[in-house]
Amino acid sequence: MKEIPNKSTSLPIKADGSPVTFLDFLKEALDSMPPGGFDPATLRARARVDKAIAGINPGDLIKLEDADYDTAQAAVKALRWTTRNSDCIAFIDAFGV
Repeated sequence: MKEIPNKSTSLPIKADGSPVTFLDFLKEALDSMPPGGFDPATLRARARVDKAIAGINPGDLIKLEDADYDTAQAAVKALRWTTRNSDCIAFIDAFGV
């Protein structure tokens, strides 16, 4: 099992008033289309990660089984960013990318 801290970032606050967290970055990565699109195996693997991260709050640990971590890591590696911020680099580093 791998554990990644769900840190709050310095990015602007979300519309609901909560801070942007590493979990938000991870969800963005999982929702981003991989090169070539979503095949059935990728859809299923990312759905497993979605289940594993349900209910995580800021400050909690993001706990992922090894296979789910590998799926998340691949999604993080493929993610293309629309902003440049040191929090993005810290998130990428947390996944060993």
